[in-house]
Amino acid sequence: RSITATDPEAPFTQIRLLIKQAALADTSVSDFTERLKVSLYNTMLGARMYELQQTANPPFTFATTAYSRNLGNTDVYNISAFVGAENALAGFESVYRETIRARQYGFTSTELNRAKDNLLTRARQRAKEKDNIPSGSIAAALLSHYLNETPALNPDQYLSLVEQILPGISVEAINELPRKWISSDNRTLIITGPEKLEDQLPSSDEIKAAIQNIEQSTLAPY
Repeated sequence: RSITATDPEAPFTQIRLLIKQAALADTSVSDFTERLKVSLYNTMLGARMYELQQTANPPFTFATTAYSRNLGNTDVYNISAFVGAENALAGFESVYRETIRARQYGFTSTELNRAKDNLLTRARQRAKEKDNIPSGSIAAALLSHYLNETPALNPDQYLSLVEQILPGISVEAINELPRKWISSDNRTLIITGPEKLEDQLPSSDEIKAAIQNIEQSTLAPY
């Protein structure tokens, strides 16, 4: 399905493709491992998006293509581009193209090692600063534990698990993820923008045709 909406006060044009997923569980060490894989995937593809954004003429103002938690018993894969109305379609295509490139070829060992180092550094920093964690964050973790049975790990416990599990996560395991997530099922396309630029917004049919064209293309490896 697709939704197009404009607003007189909307500050930018955004195109989002949401792909609904069954929620990942979050109660066991195995579940924790899957969440680490998600974090590594998001970090690596986020780095590629950042590279595109730093080019001389970036195709978008900001973009994300990532797996995230959603409401209730669903998660979502979110492909989103903040773009100028005059080049909205090209901007979204650039984000979707990188998403499909990741699905076709995956990531390199170098990218994974860099993402692992980043994740481990953040976990160690968090443990080092454990006495400065805001009480609100602790309360939110405890509330989630009570309501959703999610683990309420303290920073040392989190770091210990990361140090145990991270070395065993292979690039092959990460590369399987987008092949499961990026499908033609349970999709919602959302196009929003300023009312005064409504005539410049691409139609849902144009975007769907671009999506199909990219999916059927054989892209070059990253």
